[in-house]
Amino acid sequence: MTKLENSIIINADLEKIYQLAQAVEKYPEFIPEYKESKIIGRENGKIIIARAALINQHLMRWKSKVWFSPNKSIEFEQIEGKLKGMQVKWTFEQIPGGTKVTILHLFKLNIPLIGWFLEKLVARPRIEKTARNVLISLKKRIEQIGY
Repeated sequence: MTKLENSIIINADLEKIYQLAQAVEKYPEFIPEYKESKIIGRENGKIIIARAALINQHLMRWKSKVWFSPNKSIEFEQIEGKLKGMQVKWTFEQIPGGTKVTILHLFKLNIPLIGWFLEKLVARPRIEKTARNVLISLKKRIEQIGY
């Protein structure tokens, strides 16, 4: 299992950042890679979203279950797509001078013989780059526009 963790400090109140982060349908407005993020259903207190993102010049599509712990975390579980089963958790921590936002990814590619290779050398760098870009985009949106 691969674990990736990326963090950024945003110079704004936690509540303001969380408000934007939980607005999953707005992601294409401020995250350049994201081309689609739509709520397509609800199930047991969770929402189901369909997403599309341009990753390394390839349009990737997936669906995720999402649940919220207000002003603490947002959790995603990929239910369809190439990384089905991937767990993603965004956490929000108020610190002096701003808010620390962390994105944690947990995933494993269950492909016989080459899964480990693809996980470490292909998926990991792409997911890490995307996570960094998401955090930078969130920071820019909050700090430059205010939301």
